[in-house]
Amino acid sequence: VEVVQLYCHDPVAQTPRPERQLIGFHRLALAAGQSKRVTFQLDVSQFGYYNRRLEYVVEPGAIVLLAGSSSRDIRARSRLNVQGDLRIFKQQQRLATQSRELELSP
Repeated sequence: VEVVQLYCHDPVAQTPRPERQLIGFHRLALAAGQSKRVTFQLDVSQFGYYNRRLEYVVEPGAIVLLAGSSSRDIRARSRLNVQGDLRIFKQQQRLATQSRELELSP
């Protein structure tokens, strides 16, 4: 059994952010030697935080994604850019990350 954990970090946020913020995970069972691909579907609101005025905001800029079996065992990194203007979310944000596993072709 393996648990793939997905973390994010916003290195350029106006307010200091956690180095590794857990934003998703997926538990899967694997046979010996078996491999599977796990995909996560993210929403931009998951990169937000409460600013000094207690507004839930998403800033444009770089986001670092990290995946691994724990916060100390990171096996993949990627960067993405949130584009556009600063966004203030007045309604409920999406806090759950959808995930799925896919069989790998031999």
